[in-house]
Amino acid sequence: MAISDRGRRLLRGIARGLLYSLQTLLALLLVFYLLFKGFEREHFRQALPAQIEPAGLILIDGMSGFREGCGVAVWRLSEKTAAGLQQQGLGYLQSARQARGYAEPYYRYGPWRATPLSEAQSMDGWLPLGCADAPAALQEQILRGAQGGQGYYSEKDEAVLLVLPAARLIVFAYNG
Repeated sequence: MAISDRGRRLLRGIARGLLYSLQTLLALLLVFYLLFKGFEREHFRQALPAQIEPAGLILIDGMSGFREGCGVAVWRLSEKTAAGLQQQGLGYLQSARQARGYAEPYYRYGPWRATPLSEAQSMDGWLPLGCADAPAALQEQILRGAQGGQGYYSEKDEAVLLVLPAARLIVFAYNG
């Protein structure tokens, strides 16, 4: 049975409509994805105390389940923060206790301490690096810094903030 010209035009119109609908859906998904990534980036930056300035984002990655997740956000350390740490050491961070963008107690950090982290903190599950798809070289650099004596860290509910001046890294690791 042959399809008439009118039937062909109708099918072409339906196919074109479906194609436009699919393109629109894909464009909307891309827009929502980009909006989410922008929000995610800003959320993690706002979780840093104002005294700790990032110079550029290296990685945000993790896994999340129905309610909670784990992962890391890693930035380059700014020249200003690196200079302050060089001059004052741990003293530079003593007032860096509250996240810049959140006033809630949940975003209050504990006292700053010099690395190395305790054995329990630096085991495989620490810094939820296992939850992130970080390059092996970056993972090594972070773990080396966390276990060495040239960095600083502070803990808050469900997270650890690690500053590694020698590696020029800021690491926000969360689990919860």
